[in-house]
Amino acid sequence: MTLQDEVRSFAKEYINVPSARTPDRKAKIRRCIRILTGRNINFGCSTCYIEALYKIINITKMASKYEMRRGYVAIFDQGAYKGIKSFTNRNLELEPVKYEPIAEEYLRQYPARVVFFVKRPMPSKPYVPPNVVILPKEEPKAEVIEPEKIIKKAINEMLPTEKMSGKSPRKRSSKKKTDE
Repeated sequence: MTLQDEVRSFAKEYINVPSARTPDRKAKIRRCIRILTGRNINFGCSTCYIEALYKIINITKMASKYEMRRGYVAIFDQGAYKGIKSFTNRNLELEPVKYEPIAEEYLRQYPARVVFFVKRPMPSKPYVPPNVVILPKEEPKAEVIEPEKIIKKAINEMLPTEKMSGKSPRKRSSKKKTDE
């Protein structure tokens, strides 16, 4: 049972019976409304919780699989689909049963316009624009390790860069000079 189903199951009792308004149920209502709307609602009194319950009940009844960006109007360029030439997010919210197949067809005809949808079901296969070619992944080639090269490289890193003469480097004397 999802959180929305659980909240809907105790909604009637919560509204009608004041003793059923427990802190646990209030926390579930707050979590559920935050999940559905993405916002925290003012919960100062029991009326606020009841209003939130009505929102939860209405939202879960009419939840659509699709949601478009605010203000976007989807228009079929080549005629109409099932007699409908355009639709908005409001259509999807109010009549999801009628408009979801239309939104699905819209995305099938215009897959690049998926950027105007905030929420949508995952497609069965990803959209690849016609000009893009996907190359198979190449395996990295194994590098042959030669011990002599590694040793020479390590020695060169440790030695100074200036050329050394055939003489051995001078050792510093350990005697301290004393000032008189």
